[in-house]
Amino acid sequence: MNKIVFVSITIFLIFFLTACSSYTYFYSMDNIAEYIRQQTRIEREEERPYSIPQINGFTPLVNFGFDAGIHSNGGRYSFATYREQGYLIDYAGFVFDTDLRLSNETLINDMIVYRSDYLYGVKNMFGQIIAEPEFERIEILGNTILATCILGFSDLFVDSDRVHRQLSRGITLLSENELLIDGFVHDLDLNLLKANNVYSVVGKLTNGKFIITCGQLLGFSDQFLNVTIPPIHFAVMPFNKEGFASVRTVDGIYKIIDRNGQVVVIEENGLIPINFDGEKIVFQDSLHGNRMGIADKNFIPLSSQRFINIYQNRVFHNRFIIERQRVGVEDRVRFFDIDLQVYLVGVYETISIHDNHFIARCDNGRFTLYDSSLNFLILDADGIYFCGKVLMVNNWGRVYFYRVTD
Repeated sequence: MNKIVFVSITIFLIFFLTACSSYTYFYSMDNIAEYIRQQTRIEREEERPYSIPQINGFTPLVNFGFDAGIHSNGGRYSFATYREQGYLIDYAGFVFDTDLRLSNETLINDMIVYRSDYLYGVKNMFGQIIAEPEFERIEILGNTILATCILGFSDLFVDSDRVHRQLSRGITLLSENELLIDGFVHDLDLNLLKANNVYSVVGKLTNGKFIITCGQLLGFSDQFLNVTIPPIHFAVMPFNKEGFASVRTVDGIYKIIDRNGQVVVIEENGLIPINFDGEKIVFQDSLHGNRMGIADKNFIPLSSQRFINIYQNRVFHNRFIIERQRVGVEDRVRFFDIDLQVYLVGVYETISIHDNHFIARCDNGRFTLYDSSLNFLILDADGIYFCGKVLMVNNWGRVYFYRVTD
């Protein structure tokens, strides 16, 4: 009996000690695994800022990724933070320390537009308030700010000072020095500028030209409101950067004119010229449902291919067009190579152009960057923005800045 009890106690002790050692072993292993994970996370947090992705044609401004960034819209500076320190990155690629702190604000022409209770205000780059958050819409050109309240009245700020309060409705900021009020151009002191007692202005200055109107007819003036092309046309399009504009005469003929008003292209055989960049003509084919096509400078169509809609009515890099299509209830865009007569890469939600680069936004909200030959440089980023010669890339929680080198 004693022998049986002894054996039973011995077996129990063996199992008990084995279980305890196993528990201690697994508990220790769990702690070790968690420790390894923690160390790995810390090491990655330390290493991640220094492993900046390389992009062909771009040089990193610094050798780490920022924690957050706000790109500039028309101004000189972008803003970024790293470990609670603020930095300004100018359009040439220089980086400066700053005490500025930004989160959900917007940078426009180096002014900070901030939001409070669904209304907007403006601060300067030193954080000083220019306009209190009491406006529904903010327009900024240079150092001039036009702030419009819910009732439609506008306040005008120049060089951070409020110079006019509750201006009439329907006022538009044309430039840093000009206001459009009821179709007539005024200076910032609300003085009527010359020529406007005869002609009124339609829209903003585009490529050095205003569209002016007299009665039902349209023409053009220069930036000083000197009439360059009298209002003799029934309809006009703004001049493009190459110096050409599409017009429609009073007898219904479509033409392309230069800055002097000389006709360089005129409609023929049902082909209506829409845009001309000096090399390629974009036209509408009235015989085929007003679909669009491409012709050479002699107005000879390059192919029988017709498109639903051509983005910005122009050819990019003398080779690519961007076709806009309706897919269900939404618009989609894609590239077409007019030399190879084929569609390229994918279908995108939007495509924007910056000098020699294309930024494409996919259906999933991610961005891709292409060079001028449609070679992809960045694939699947959270955000891609340009400010002058500086590229800002927001990806997977880090923000990287590059300088364009090619």
